[in-house]
Amino acid sequence: MSQLHASVMDRPGAADYDVGKRGGWDSDKDGNVATLPPPTDTDRDGGSTDKQNNSPPGGGNHRLLLLDSPKHTEGPVVKSLTYVVPACDEAHARNCFATSKELGMAIVTSCLKEHAEFYMQQLYRYGVRTAIEPDNTTA
Repeated sequence: MSQLHASVMDRPGAADYDVGKRGGWDSDKDGNVATLPPPTDTDRDGGSTDKQNNSPPGGGNHRLLLLDSPKHTEGPVVKSLTYVVPACDEAHARNCFATSKELGMAIVTSCLKEHAEFYMQQLYRYGVRTAIEPDNTTA
């Protein structure tokens, strides 16, 4: 047989493989099947919680805090809060502004971490000082 076709004829057959030594995307370096992450409980509304620490999907609840600043005036702060945060109406925004002036900060809303970070970035663009912190009071 010619040298050109030698590589085709030298291919190993199915009998040359040891099934116990197979590897793939779902096995570790020893050939064992990789373990899957712990299962989650799916609620009726489609959300799931982790069985180990019972945190909701999306990073858990976080508080969006309005911080007091000498640059804040009531009109622009109320307008930006009602525009950026969907759950905030004008009366709540005015209450948050007054509370932040009195106590140094006020809770605007409690939401998922990603949402709180987004609100914080958007409010920063309007010149409103905010912060986020984990909310451990909600279950």
